[in-house]
Amino acid sequence: PPFQMSYSEEVAEPLQMYMQVMEAHFAVRERLAEVHAELEAAAAQFRGVEKRLLLRFKDRNPQPINELDTLLQLSLDRILALSTQGEEVAQQLSSAATALSASTRLLHLVLKLRFGLDDALGQILEDHWPAAVIDSVAQDGQGWEEMVESSLGLLLKTALSKDGKRDATNVVQGPPQRLKDLNKIRRHIENIIKRLTER
Repeated sequence: PPFQMSYSEEVAEPLQMYMQVMEAHFAVRERLAEVHAELEAAAAQFRGVEKRLLLRFKDRNPQPINELDTLLQLSLDRILALSTQGEEVAQQLSSAATALSASTRLLHLVLKLRFGLDDALGQILEDHWPAAVIDSVAQDGQGWEEMVESSLGLLLKTALSKDGKRDATNVVQGPPQRLKDLNKIRRHIENIIKRLTER
């Protein structure tokens, strides 16, 4: 007989560990967005103080600077501190993304072994739930979690739908919305596991 691997334990424990890794990644991503917002505000304050100083020096009879130079220095210090903090958080995000990528691959393997998924269904699962974690610091806040939430929702409506395979072209789905938490992803993953169990 050919060699065959299987996983007979429940997937609740690996899923719980996976969600902890995903939540850690999401928290670091949110922290980086906060640092970027603070950096934007500090830069706006710096530009405002700089403009006021320049206007005072342009006058023929300049008025006293009234501690504007101190405020300018404090604004610059704040920008430098936030830049350093942003770099540190970006490194943490990179580490968290690597951990999430490895955890996603491991959970895919557990699901394939536990439910005996064939190559085609395993590939569909990987296509809709990518292990490659790409973090962008875009203005719209779209990241890996938003993309996966939308994609898993589509998977549940098509290949893993209750009434069998449906064509993805008939499914209407809007653009991914910025997530406030990971509850939707957790529900999608739990539904995927439930439907795989029912197969």
